Amino acid sequence: MAGKPIRRTSNWNPARIKSFLCQVETYFGSREYVRQGSCVRLIDVAIEERSALASADGDGDTTFVFELDYWRFFGKKFGVEKWWDVAKRRADIEALEEALHGQRQWFKVDVDPKRRAADYYYQTFSDSDPIYFELLGVEATTLQQPGGAGGAAPPEVLTAATPAHWAASLPADDPYEVEWYPGDYVLRAFHVGQGMCSLVDNGEDGILLDAGAGKPITRRLYLDKAKPLRNDLAVAVKRLSGWLLMIASHTDYDHWKLLAWDPALLERVATIAVPDGVNHLLFKDRAIIDKCHGVSSMRMLLGSSASLTVLRSKPATVDANGDCLVAVFERSNHRALIPGDYVYSRMNSDGSTRIARLRRATYDVVIVPHHGDKASASDVFRPASETAQAFFSAGTHQGYKHPTEESLDAHDMADFVRLCENDKPYIKEMLRL
Repeated sequence: MAGKPIRRTSNWNPARIKSFLCQVETYFGSREYVRQGSCVRLIDVAIEERSALASADGDGDTTFVFELDYWRFFGKKFGVEKWWDVAKRRADIEALEEALHGQRQWFKVDVDPKRRAADYYYQTFSDSDPIYFELLGVEATTLQQPGGAGGAAPPEVLTAATPAHWAASLPADDPYEVEWYPGDYVLRAFHVGQGMCSLVDNGEDGILLDAGAGKPITRRLYLDKAKPLRNDLAVAVKRLSGWLLMIASHTDYDHWKLLAWDPALLERVATIAVPDGVNHLLFKDRAIIDKCHGVSSMRMLLGSSASLTVLRSKPATVDANGDCLVAVFERSNHRALIPGDYVYSRMNSDGSTRIARLRRATYDVVIVPHHGDKASASDVFRPASETAQAFFSAGTHQGYKHPTEESLDAHDMADFVRLCENDKPYIKEMLRL
């Protein structure tokens, strides 16, 4: 975030001021509260926890999600007053967003809590109410941490001694075949708005593939006990009497939100597999620090007729979407691709031969990469049959406008059956394999 520090004057009481250390998660977020417009989203920790961030040991920190009004934030940053002057700087903001995927800069944020304000924060892994505040200042700072400047220490690498049923983490081109538990495993994919979430289960034990959500499903709607929303995922998880694990494709918050919003779901998840070697502030949160384990590639045998292969990427360009885990579920000669935000063209050129070879297979289901953005319209993989389905897990985010017409048309031209209900304000099971 180059340029002058953001500093605003206010009749504030110094005794009320709270200070945080933060990293920008996205400049193109969508608000969970207020008018649900655009926001700049940051992941923060209280400045008092600086020492914990700088330590390789300890029980982690408490992180918070900050959502700052997009137009006011960039108006202050660029020194303009009108929204259309901010809109003219879209290319500059996109460049800032792209820079996030390299080394994330640290900032010190000062806020003055107020009952009526446009900006707010809430504890990340909780169902607590938001706290509104006036933004007093944002200034660049430095913080030395294990794992390198600008990122939290990577989670412990999974080993054969790790509990909760995970096997050894092996090099990306040598997946480890695991004798898994018996049962008839199926894949369910859910509409969660601008996010992604699937579940592999046998009616007793389960594996979540991401647990995200986004507009039109907001935190406010999800936690509204007076008007509970339909939640097919919660119903499916409630039926499970055994263990529940999660594989996080990458660090983007829209692939984690349900785990953050729902303490009951978080409690059920015993282990979270994250891409080996990836640094992120979320991994240091004390609510999940002991659950997170870095993994490279592995293959899990599920019952007698199913398997789940998880492949660690070796992207040509390292960024948040490419530093990831790609999953392939197979059952009785049917195959599903669950690539997170890693688009087809990037898989084709990946340094892992196993990922690069995925294009040679055909698929009965693809969870369309990156919610159906423009890049996902290129090099679409082949359908296995005329009934093969392409599920666009997208929402109503007006900035992203996913799925794009280019991606929809490309999957139609590839002869996939289109599945897309992006405007539904509830969680719906969309397909089962």
